[in-house]
Amino acid sequence: MPTYSFRCGNCDAVFDVLRPRSQRDEAATCPACGQKTTTRLMTTPNIRSRNPGGGTTSLSGDACASCSSGSCATCARA
Repeated sequence: MPTYSFRCGNCDAVFDVLRPRSQRDEAATCPACGQKTTTRLMTTPNIRSRNPGGGTTSLSGDACASCSSGSCATCARA
């Protein structure tokens, strides 16, 4: 199931929701304020693959905003 990013029109929070493609454009409930005034954001696909030695590798097109590796503990895409 794909993950979609949303922005809340009430509190401006950005969050991700795992849901079927058939529900991708439905408003999501904001986890910060509980409102459904959300808009789906256009984001780069996040694709992961398993390494033969274990672990995962992120193959998304952009790096983490807080580091250069794109795989730190604070990275939303790690």
